[in-house]
Amino acid sequence: MRKLAIATAVLVINLVGSLCFAAPANADPAFPDIDSLPMASIKYPAGFDPTDGKQWPIENIFSPADGVYCRLRLQAWGTFQMPPADVACAGELPGMPNGENIARIDVGTSGAPYTRFLKGSNSLGDLNTYPHFSAGKQLQVFLNTRSILMSCGSGSGDDFIFACHAWQSLGQADFPPHGFVLAASGSWVF
Repeated sequence: MRKLAIATAVLVINLVGSLCFAAPANADPAFPDIDSLPMASIKYPAGFDPTDGKQWPIENIFSPADGVYCRLRLQAWGTFQMPPADVACAGELPGMPNGENIARIDVGTSGAPYTRFLKGSNSLGDLNTYPHFSAGKQLQVFLNTRSILMSCGSGSGDDFIFACHAWQSLGQADFPPHGFVLAASGSWVF
């Protein structure tokens, strides 16, 4: 009888202990490792000259997957890339929690980056002109004001389709990273 009581106590301790240390079922997924992806170049407009002293609006449009269309906008002044900057993706976005069709991250001149999912009309221009952005590539923008780094990367579609995040670089900790992930298993912002 004593052996049965000890065995029962050990079983209960093991069961309760494993429940205490198990990850919660609703734990946030990990952000994809886009930093190890090879770089794709940001395209500058015809006539761009980093020595002319002008502020140039930069717009890169691309499609990371069929039915998904994205736009990167920022300002370039000389060799500096300046906020405001944003990345917006629209179209048939996978795994959206409430049927949204736009994912967006904005970096302004003050405050933390702002990310969100929206329902709305496409405001990204003519989708027929969007070049395909290869899977397994990364765009990286270093915004000189407040030392913000914004990175976006495209996946194969199995793990994720497209992900972007912005954070303070150079060891500054004014705000935590912000961004979004588009994935068939569930898209999310942080």
